[in-house]
Amino acid sequence: MSTNTTVDNAYWLACHEDSKVAALGRATLEALAESGCYRAMLHFISVYDLGNGGVVPNAEIATKWIQRAREKHPTMIDADDLYAAGARCCWDLRFEVPKIEALQMLQRAGEIGHAGALWEMYEQTRHENPLGVDRRQVLESAAQGLSTQALVELATLEHRNDHERSMILLRAAEALGSLRAREMLASQ
Repeated sequence: MSTNTTVDNAYWLACHEDSKVAALGRATLEALAESGCYRAMLHFISVYDLGNGGVVPNAEIATKWIQRAREKHPTMIDADDLYAAGARCCWDLRFEVPKIEALQMLQRAGEIGHAGALWEMYEQTRHENPLGVDRRQVLESAAQGLSTQALVELATLEHRNDHERSMILLRAAEALGSLRAREMLASQ
């Protein structure tokens, strides 16, 4: 089992309604977070933000893990971690990371091949684009990496210019599980 699977499973347990099961999940998350696992830190923040698994929300604990997570940003090289950090920092102002730095983390994750990070970068630059990236190229790259959201968005943009390509992109997104693509194809 991969570390990401372990972390995600621990988070689901930490959110469980059975307090003993939730305690097992929290203990696993905390051990992984203490060992430096960025994803575990983010999940631990969520547990204490939301009060999952019967935990009383605790801003002090959440803030501690926000600070620990932020300290890892300069040394991150894992695409999943860079994506998680960039995306989280775009919307969670408590990380106190300027948007341009959050976008740079997404960009680095995309350069390593993380299509989800490219999609997030496309979305986050919809209204302001401090890096000056070519948004269409970012979208194309995300679609090439098989981000279902990017495939659907590109199909929507291509619909008038290249109907055949648009349909191929939608069928690909549907094959990857996109309900939106399925709905769009059904209306054709």
